[in-house]
Amino acid sequence: MIFRLIVFSLTVFVAEQLRAEIIYSNTTTDTNTGINFDNAFGVPFAEVGDQISLAGTGRAAQVASVQVIPISGEGFFDATLRFYDVGASGGGPVGTQIGESFTVRTVQVLSTDGFQNIDFAINGIVLPDDVTFTLAISNLTSGLSLGLSLFSGPTIGRSDNLFLITKNSAGTFAQEASTANLYFSLSTTATSVPEPLTLPIIAIGFAATALAKRRRFSAA
Repeated sequence: MIFRLIVFSLTVFVAEQLRAEIIYSNTTTDTNTGINFDNAFGVPFAEVGDQISLAGTGRAAQVASVQVIPISGEGFFDATLRFYDVGASGGGPVGTQIGESFTVRTVQVLSTDGFQNIDFAINGIVLPDDVTFTLAISNLTSGLSLGLSLFSGPTIGRSDNLFLITKNSAGTFAQEASTANLYFSLSTTATSVPEPLTLPIIAIGFAATALAKRRRFSAA
C-alpha cells in the first residue's frame, strides 16, 4: 500500500513539473472575416502568415494550431506550417526559415464545415521571441477554395494588426494590409524547477519506507 502511494505521488509530482505553457494565443475574438489564398487579384498566395511576439519563458514549441475557412467547394488539401526569422531592418519582411516545415496531409473539408482547425505537432522547435509563421496550402481538390480566419488581438503574446505576411508564387514575401491577426496558438511543454525541499522530502520518504520493510523482515 505504501509503495503504491509513493508511486502515485511521484507520478503527480512529475506531471506537475511537465505542463503545457501557452506562449501565443489569438483564438478568442472572431472578426468573422478572413484572408483568401486566392486573393482579390486572382493570383493565389503561396503562403499567408503573421509576425508575432511570444509570451512566457518556454521556447521549445510542441503544438501549433491554425484555423482554415472553406470559401467554396469541398474535398482535401495538405497544410504546411513554417517559421521564419523576422526580416532585418531595411530588408524584406521575412528572414531565414527556422528549422523544418511541418505538414498535415489530406485534411478533409465538407461543404457544411464552417471552419477547420488544424493542429501541428512541431517537435520542440526552438523559436526566438519575435518570429513569423506562415501556412501554405497545396494539393487542393479541384474547385476547393480556402482562407484563414482573422481574430481581433492576441490574449497571450503580441502582434501588430496592421499587416499580415504573404508570399507569392514567385517566392517574394510582402506585407499585406490588415485590421486583424490570424487565428493562431502556440504552446510548449515547460519544465518547472522543484522547490529546494521537494526532492529531499521524497528521498526521506523512500528511506523511511525501506527501513520499515527491513524492520518487518527482521521481526519475522
